[in-house]
Amino acid sequence: MIDIRELGVGIAKEAGKILLENFRREDLDLHWKGEHDVVTEVDNASEKYIIEQIRESRMQCKILSEETGKIDLGGEEYEWIIDPLDGTYNYMRGIPHFCVSIGLEKKGEMILGIIYDPYKKDLFVGEKNLGATLNGKKIRVSTAKNLKNNAILLEWSIDGSDLDTMLKMMKRIFVEIKKPQVLRCLALGLGYVACGRIDGLIYSYQDLKRWDVDPGSLIVEEAGGILTDLDKKPWRVRERGLVAGNREFYDSLIEMVNTK
Repeated sequence: MIDIRELGVGIAKEAGKILLENFRREDLDLHWKGEHDVVTEVDNASEKYIIEQIRESRMQCKILSEETGKIDLGGEEYEWIIDPLDGTYNYMRGIPHFCVSIGLEKKGEMILGIIYDPYKKDLFVGEKNLGATLNGKKIRVSTAKNLKNNAILLEWSIDGSDLDTMLKMMKRIFVEIKKPQVLRCLALGLGYVACGRIDGLIYSYQDLKRWDVDPGSLIVEEAGGILTDLDKKPWRVRERGLVAGNREFYDSLIEMVNTK
């Protein structure tokens, strides 16, 4: 019988070695997909390794990966969701803030989320109904209760958005928060919310994908946090952005975002 936690963690750590071995290479091959997203040869190498390891496990499942898309390995019950290198822009620029993100769904419900930062050796794991850990120690979201003097992670994009509405929202955020953090790695941002390094996050992107959020969403929830889109709908509706934090802090964030 396959130990899915052991399988996922082992794969994430080995994929992380691929990222680390190639970090800050001067001859790194890359190309742009669209105006804002970059892909490197390391994204592809990490993804190839992860998919090969899942194949070799003989697990009957599906795979959804950022670069390759959907793969059917003969199973309907389980689906792996993979981002082989989240924070590719940071990675390309030599900024040590990136990770491997892997999740597993069973019958449409997330049961395992793994985020591994090979540079800092941070391993976040969330298991359905079993809690969340960072390097083997239980973690919880922060106890922050208001917006003042607390750490907020903020990412935004006007692509596909009403510019006037977006700018008004951004003005409210900067008036309330003063100095939000910008890290350009959503998966690690969710890990940081889960362990309390960050009190909350707001992502205004209109088109988040499952590999962007699935693994980290379970880790946040298992650490006692809440996560929705900007309209307070379950984030999996994927209509508009993302807000996450502890339950009381989340209320302050979502109210600020939606104040007219």
